[in-house]
Amino acid sequence: MSTSTQKRVYAKLPVCIVEDHNDVVSHIYRAIASKHLPMRNIKMVHLDSHPDLLIPVNMSADVVFDKASLLDHLSIENWIMPMVYADHVSGVAWLHPPWAQQIQEGRHCMAVGRDSSTTTIRVTSKDDYFLSDGLYVPEEQLENPKPFTLNVVLINPAERTQTALPEQSPEARGGRPKRLRADSQGASASPPAYTCLGHGTTLQPAGPDGHQIAVKNPFCSCPFGNWEVADDREHYIGSTGYVIHTLLSVIGNAEPFVLDVDLDFFSCKNPFKELYTQEEYAILQGLYTFRKPSADTEEAISECVEHRVHQLEDLEAAFADLLEDDCSETVLRWAANPGMGPLAQLVSSLKARDHSPDYEMVHQAGLTCDYSELPHHISTEEEIDGLLLAVEQFLGPMPDPTLVTMSRSSLDEYCPVEQVDSIQNKVLALLERLYGELEVRQNYDRPSVQPQGSQLAVINDELVNILIGYIFKSNERSSKILDFHHPHQLKDGLEGFNLDLPDRPEPLEQILVDCHPRFFNQLSSGLDLIGLAGEWLTSTANTNMFTYEVSPVFLLMEEVLLKKMQRIVGWSEEEGDGIFCPGGAISNLYSILVARYDLYPEVKTKGMSALPRLALFTSEHSHYSLRKSAAVLGLGTDSVQLVPCDDRGKMIPRELESSIITAKAKGLVPFYVNATAGTTVFGAFDPLEDIADVCHQHQLWMHVDAAWGGGLLMSSQHQVKLQGIERASSVTWNPHKMMGAPLQCSAILLKKRGLLQECNQLCAEYLFQSDKHYDMSYDTGDKSIQCGRHADAFKLWLMWKAKGSEGFGSRVNKCLENAEYLYKQLQRRADFKLVLESEPEHSNVCFWYIPPSLRQLPPGPERDRRLHKVAPQIKAKMMEEGTTMIGYQPLGLNVNFFRCVFSNPATEHEDVDFLLEEIAQLGHSL
Repeated sequence: MSTSTQKRVYAKLPVCIVEDHNDVVSHIYRAIASKHLPMRNIKMVHLDSHPDLLIPVNMSADVVFDKASLLDHLSIENWIMPMVYADHVSGVAWLHPPWAQQIQEGRHCMAVGRDSSTTTIRVTSKDDYFLSDGLYVPEEQLENPKPFTLNVVLINPAERTQTALPEQSPEARGGRPKRLRADSQGASASPPAYTCLGHGTTLQPAGPDGHQIAVKNPFCSCPFGNWEVADDREHYIGSTGYVIHTLLSVIGNAEPFVLDVDLDFFSCKNPFKELYTQEEYAILQGLYTFRKPSADTEEAISECVEHRVHQLEDLEAAFADLLEDDCSETVLRWAANPGMGPLAQLVSSLKARDHSPDYEMVHQAGLTCDYSELPHHISTEEEIDGLLLAVEQFLGPMPDPTLVTMSRSSLDEYCPVEQVDSIQNKVLALLERLYGELEVRQNYDRPSVQPQGSQLAVINDELVNILIGYIFKSNERSSKILDFHHPHQLKDGLEGFNLDLPDRPEPLEQILVDCHPRFFNQLSSGLDLIGLAGEWLTSTANTNMFTYEVSPVFLLMEEVLLKKMQRIVGWSEEEGDGIFCPGGAISNLYSILVARYDLYPEVKTKGMSALPRLALFTSEHSHYSLRKSAAVLGLGTDSVQLVPCDDRGKMIPRELESSIITAKAKGLVPFYVNATAGTTVFGAFDPLEDIADVCHQHQLWMHVDAAWGGGLLMSSQHQVKLQGIERASSVTWNPHKMMGAPLQCSAILLKKRGLLQECNQLCAEYLFQSDKHYDMSYDTGDKSIQCGRHADAFKLWLMWKAKGSEGFGSRVNKCLENAEYLYKQLQRRADFKLVLESEPEHSNVCFWYIPPSLRQLPPGPERDRRLHKVAPQIKAKMMEEGTTMIGYQPLGLNVNFFRCVFSNPATEHEDVDFLLEEIAQLGHSL
């Protein structure tokens, strides 16, 4: 029964790019979970030089129902058939180039099921491809069989002189090129005239020369798959008409299908040919040769499969033994077995080139030498372009795919590494011409198709050269220990060196020019790598941030960043001080430390015994670091007065006023108020203007903990949520949160300049001498409670250079857009309930999942008791599944609820959909 109705449609066609082909399975499963693909009856159009239709030989069939375990078992040659047995995929069209023909052309109808004798997945196809791997069993031996149709379709390169398909206006379908359906004019749905002959005889349609060849016809509904065809020059095998008719017979008019492309379809290597000599490869072919059935009878075929299984088991055992000990005794013992005599010659040849051969790899190479060799054809540019044109011509009249998956296959060198990026670019351009704007999702480690991607390899090499060069140079006695320049020289510009931070991104070339090599800043890379590269360079320099003479450039970069951040907060040029700290908790501690010193400077020498009992105020939803800081600084946690919040999690200003008055009445001395901009759980922003008014009235230090919410200052759309922050005496801001800098990267900003130095300065004479010949204000180490301090500023400076303020703003906007999308999805669903009915202020969204067993229960203690257990149980299952992760907690009177926080701009709407479906699936039976 068809289940082709799609519940969801992607706004833009997703193209999921992976390195190893089996990694596309997780993307297909994700599309199933999000209901973009149906659970069953999915069709695949599979362009590849390899069928990928083998089966993990010893894997239990039931593993397909455990996603995590299944993904662990899959490899590049066997990822499709487990999805067939799981009843997700029912039909595949394998489109192959002329140099790849591992399976006979035409339609193959078979059953895929559980072998009752071994509990593994097996098939009923008698093609040599399956027989040579020992995968055939008779149908009566299969349990839970699933019907599966495979169409093997030749694709010949097209020529530019060929008549192209008529182009349709992109506006015809809302900006996407018009697609012709099977019943549309210009693409007849009826196949050429075929007649079944029976007994395995089939005629292909005639080619241009009028001749016909015996093949299997892709359109026959006959269980034997044999046809006769009249002369039809338009539909000879490999032609565009032949391919279109075949594919339409597979996917129909409205069936959802996956377009899967392995880039080795266009150019393909057999990597094993480069690992072994011709003689060694010939010996492997002899050892692993496949003996075909002696007759087309069930008895002969079963005998063939049994012999092949034993042959492969013996070879696997032999090479496993050699891996443990390849002494001559082991070699001769195995070589004495029937058919394994050449093993001794092979081992001798391998050890002559390598004392410790990789025998596991040798066995894998042998498995490819059965009835045919792996395809090996490194295409010319003309051949690649011809195949691209052919693909474009047959995809043109086809229905749109639901999902495109793409495998690079370059790390294992099936697709030549020197060609893969060019082919990938061309395929993406082809897909964009056909389907309009794409949503490209790159899930591999080596970036290629992204802005300025052609420069990334060069920049990566440059980075390595800088790191290694710096290490060698710094250890040479002949090199200068320090090439000194005064602060004003570096700030004014030296040989093109420029510290200023831009609003717009700078070209990568400009960053390379601006960063002089002597300061080891000659680097940039893709946006995902810049912070990491900054961290690498910082670690390579391995310098300290206490004096200018030790870390001149990093200290100047820190100063530039702090001033930039202070201006964004809203302070004047005459105001502002600060320092980068190891995390927001320490930044908050600094704020209390300096506020106390500002009111009672004697605390620095006399300690807390000289002070009255102090009180500080923060909301009941604020970060726990405020109470911890009070404990560390000797104030005691009892000095922290928690101010009530409204239902949205915001501090109530009149409650703050009341708390201050109450504290004074108890003999306490209020001195500090913390307002939170982005609370940890609800993402709430305290009303800063109103709190500033209260602080001004009572002459209290106002601190804003914007560790989580400070990033919104970078967004012109959302910065209004921090209105009033300019009135604060100090601000905590963590760029390692919403701005995406690698951990750790936090700043404490203070409005009053010099106070930080006065509070912490001790003038250690071995570091901070008063008679240095440069401006000692750049010896910032005495501002810090630390001595050794990591250069956290550099990676942020480098990111700001590359992305600009606008880039950070876009990142913030994307995260908050995701939060809004989740909020709206939750509003629509009856199985979820929002903790807060109002729209999220930040990227935090809190909600309950309500399983069916609780939906009819009235509100009350019993319902709350049972609901309290739901989130932990789902989280436990989620961790076992390993598919996604989300936090939960209770808060106040609210029993355990889920808290979803968006800080990764790579998250897409489909990931949000998947999260909700996963929670609903895991919690449905609770």
